[in-house]
Amino acid sequence: MNYWSSRLDIRSLAVCLFALTFFTPTIARTAVPTVASAAEYRLRLFHTHTGQLLDIVYRRGENYVPEALTQLNEYLRDHRTGAVLAYDPRVFDLLHDINAKLGRADS
Repeated sequence: MNYWSSRLDIRSLAVCLFALTFFTPTIARTAVPTVASAAEYRLRLFHTHTGQLLDIVYRRGENYVPEALTQLNEYLRDHRTGAVLAYDPRVFDLLHDINAKLGRADS
């Protein structure tokens, strides 16, 4: 991996974290989560450069959803060149855990 591609990965992650922290809409939720939904790992993202929104369940229990991982990789592409990288799914787990720590586990 060269210098620029590693910086691109860090920038993509930083943009994603920023979007999670400041642009995820806070919506009051009155529904009680069910056992099935508790096992779902969801990310809701807003891309600051393209204006795209993504609301996706990328993991159910211990199994990642391959189509969702493909969509996440495409969503996190370099918006200037269109280059798509294959992210380690554990990065998405990290983002999910950060949301949970911020009190937005269901957002």
